[in-house]
Amino acid sequence: MKGIGSKLHYQLRAKLNPISRETVASWVPSIKAMYAGNPNAWKQVSVGLLATGDATHVELRDLQLQLDDDIVQASGAIAFAGAPDIRLRVASKALHVDPWLPQPQQ
Repeated sequence: MKGIGSKLHYQLRAKLNPISRETVASWVPSIKAMYAGNPNAWKQVSVGLLATGDATHVELRDLQLQLDDDIVQASGAIAFAGAPDIRLRVASKALHVDPWLPQPQQ
């Protein structure tokens, strides 16, 4: 264990239970109108992550984003020394984007 005055390091594990589109719309009312014309609009999203780092960088070791039934995984790092340097690796077996895009007006 490091003493007081040593460099601060952190590790954060977070898991967000699924949030429905209706719940988000209660916070952001424009969401309801945005997806009103989409017959297959998204239903829920959830997020889990493991992040570590210090004052100069963040390392994303396990980011999982579940968009309805599609899972997107990502890992990477963000460095803050100088201009931000963001490097991410993103993977998914399939990603159906139509439910996440608002439908154009007629």
